[in-house]
Amino acid sequence: MIFLCFGRWSCLPPGWIWPHLPSGWMPLHLTIFRLNTFHLRFLSAESSSLSDGLFSGISLQVRKTPLANPSLQLAMDFGATTILQLMVLFVWQCLADTPFRFKNPLFARFFTSVEVLDAVANAACLTFAPSLFEVLKSDTPPPISFFKGLPTDGSKRWGIYLIVLEKRKSRPRIYIGSATNAKISVPFRWNHYDQGIMLPRYIQKSIDDDGYRITHKGLLCWIPLPSAGKVPINRLLFFALEATFAYLFWAMRKSHGDYGMAHICPWDISTLEYDGLCGHCCLDEGIRGEFDLSSEQLEEQAIEKELKRILIHRAGNCNWHYKQMAENYHDYIDKANARVAKSRANNPGRDIKVSAARAAKNIAAKKYHCKPCNLSYTSSNWLRKHKKTAKHARKLKDANSKYKCGPCNLAFSNKSNLNRHRKSEKHALNVAAVQSSLRLD
Repeated sequence: MIFLCFGRWSCLPPGWIWPHLPSGWMPLHLTIFRLNTFHLRFLSAESSSLSDGLFSGISLQVRKTPLANPSLQLAMDFGATTILQLMVLFVWQCLADTPFRFKNPLFARFFTSVEVLDAVANAACLTFAPSLFEVLKSDTPPPISFFKGLPTDGSKRWGIYLIVLEKRKSRPRIYIGSATNAKISVPFRWNHYDQGIMLPRYIQKSIDDDGYRITHKGLLCWIPLPSAGKVPINRLLFFALEATFAYLFWAMRKSHGDYGMAHICPWDISTLEYDGLCGHCCLDEGIRGEFDLSSEQLEEQAIEKELKRILIHRAGNCNWHYKQMAENYHDYIDKANARVAKSRANNPGRDIKVSAARAAKNIAAKKYHCKPCNLSYTSSNWLRKHKKTAKHARKLKDANSKYKCGPCNLAFSNKSNLNRHRKSEKHALNVAAVQSSLRLD
């Protein structure tokens, strides 16, 4: 058996590992994973596989010649064949290399091992931007065109996003953040950038003071909106991913030094063609969520909150409407009409299509139906008008009459009217239709 030790170089006793390895060979993953504590692994000379490695069953390759890109070396050393496996390794490295005092204690509480982190990441159904795996394994840093080609569809998703800012004859700038609003997430956060509100400090400074403008907002990775029971743990994962991506693509401000984390970036940061705007690492931020509750308790709490929200919303809307109708009627109605006119002007024909579709749906479902008259209407207003007509009143009066025509579903006030109806063409057609259906049966 060969004993390998994952740890900081300062923790290794001199000559502890090297006598066990062939001359000139070294475990190169030690230059990548610099953990705060020792993690002993046993490498069998016969099987060359880790018995309790980062992923069960992954083989470890000990290379004599280091690769130029640490990401590629990491992927090959630990058999990471997918972007998810590689990112889990990077996130674990980022969390392990960050001193405890500089990160939220929740990370140590919930991500107790790389296996746990891998399980959470797989359960979250993470999707990554196309070509991200190839970019991270490349020997050359990504051009700004790669960031400007990131996917932009953030609907019904949580995501790690990247903002590109450009100015003529100046180096581009990038910012990496996360959008984890429980219900609308990415569109909600991007709307802030579009309106210029709640912008990160150095993005605001770049726009206001330096003349930059946002040219692209794209997603590095994303998940579908999680259920209430998974919100806290997935939000914790996204904070870890945000910090990891910020270090990988080095979106950190240069004036703040390298944070002791420059080794995570796969390339020499001096060769990057852009500057970063992240002013701090998000690992030490407060993370919203009920982390002491179980998934079942979180689901029940979410249902209670939603019911309460609906009741408050209804009461507020109702009170506001009636207050305006009583105290400010003309101005209130004028503003409402103006909003409707503006909407119809901006979307010509949309109102007609929506109304037609709604009317057809109501007719098919017989939502506004007069049973005595066997007539359906498109709205409650038309049904109310029908019930005021003489025809409807006559139908109600004739409903209990003994002079009825079964095929036509009609009633008459006297026998003379019934006999006159039976001689009509409409009655003959209905009788023929009934007889035809009986023959088919």
